[in-house]
Amino acid sequence: MTVLDSTQTFMREAESLICETKISVKWKWLQAIADHVMNAPFYSLSGVALLVKPFVLCLALAPFWFLVLKVIGMLGRPMPLGQAVWLAIFSAMNCVVFGLPSRGSAYGVKAHDVNKLATLLLELAPEEEDRVLIRKALDSVSARSTEKIVFIKGALALAWGALLWALSHSILDKDLAANAHSSDATYVALLSVFVLVFGLGTWSYSAITRVLYQTIDFAFLEATHLEKSKDKAVVVQEIADSDPAAEHVSPSVLLSHELT
Repeated sequence: MTVLDSTQTFMREAESLICETKISVKWKWLQAIADHVMNAPFYSLSGVALLVKPFVLCLALAPFWFLVLKVIGMLGRPMPLGQAVWLAIFSAMNCVVFGLPSRGSAYGVKAHDVNKLATLLLELAPEEEDRVLIRKALDSVSARSTEKIVFIKGALALAWGALLWALSHSILDKDLAANAHSSDATYVALLSVFVLVFGLGTWSYSAITRVLYQTIDFAFLEATHLEKSKDKAVVVQEIADSDPAAEHVSPSVLLSHELT
C-alpha cells in the first residue's frame, strides 16, 4: 500500500469516527457522489453540536448567576430585573468563553476515537518510518484544509460587508422613498439569512475540522505510546524467561535492572 493510499484510508476512518453517520459504498464513483451529497453536509452538521453545547451550558449557568445577583441585591441595593438578567447572561458567557484550558483546548476529542485511530495507524504503518511518512502527508492535507477555511472566512467577511452596505444604502437611508424601502427590505432580508446560514456553516466547519486534526494528533501520540508499552512488555517477558528468579519481581524493577 502506498503512502497516499494509507493516508486516505486513515483520513476516511477519522472522518467516519468524527461524523458518526458517514456513508461508505463499494464503487469509487458512487463514493465520490456520496461524499459530496451526503457526507459533506453530515461533516459540517457534526460541528453544530460542538457549537450548541457551549450555548446550552451558558443558558444553564445564567439562572445561577441571576440568583447570585438577586441575593446580592437583597443584601444591598436592589437591582432592576432587566439589568440583572443581562448581567447574569454576560457572567455566564464569561464563564464559558474564559473557561479552563484543560476543558476547552481539546473540546470534542473523544478517547474512543483516538484509541481506534491509533490501532488503525499501527496496522497501516507498523514501522516508525512509515508513520513518519503518513504524518508528513497529513501535514500537507492539514495545510490545504487551513487554506480552505481561511478562504471561506474571507468570503464570509465579504458577504458581511455586502450586508452592511445594503443596510446603509437601502433601509437605513432616509432619502429613499417609502416604496423603495419596502422593495429593498426583501433583498436585505434574504441577504441576512444567507450571511447567517453561511456564518453558522463556516463556524461549524472550522470547529469540526479542528476536532478532526486534534484527534489525529492524539492518535499518533497514542500509537507511539502503545508501541513503547508493547516493547516494554516484551522486554519484561524476555527478562522473566531468561531469569526464573525474576518471576515475582515487578516489571518496573526488571526494566530498571535491564537498563542499568
